[in-house]
Amino acid sequence: MLAVLLTLTGRTMVRLMRAESTGIEALADTMSTDRMARDFRADLHDARTVALGVGDDDTVRLVLEREDGSVITWSGTDQRVLRHRRSADGVGSQDEYRVGASRVTWEWRADEQLAAIALHRIPAPHSKTPAQATVPLSDSVPARLRIEAVAARLVQVSSASSSEEARP
Repeated sequence: MLAVLLTLTGRTMVRLMRAESTGIEALADTMSTDRMARDFRADLHDARTVALGVGDDDTVRLVLEREDGSVITWSGTDQRVLRHRRSADGVGSQDEYRVGASRVTWEWRADEQLAAIALHRIPAPHSKTPAQATVPLSDSVPARLRIEAVAARLVQVSSASSSEEARP
């Protein structure tokens, strides 16, 4: 009887600790996403020029130049978004935002001066059936989160950025 009680108590404690860990990860992702949204909107609002392109490592990048000459480059991979800032005097910094199990897509609509980050949920590996494992995420997968911002001080737009969406 005591062995059964100790086994049930142990299992309950493990489940509670697992739930707490999952909750802490979700909170950290939410806080990071909130910070990312705030920084993205501020950067785009202050941008003089906007360009959407592909970097050397085949990741899609949103490049913003500000009036003070600093350049901010936003890029994303699965589970994180990176923000590189290089000031006019060449000093650089980097911020990293955790976005959970998400694929990141970028959008720039020059006619509306609107940029967006969309986070698409990636199915957990344990929930994939063989059919899901071989089918890539398509445009039909709705974004779990979409952050939009307007370029208020825009002076110049990259010639390749007319109403397009890009994905890594």
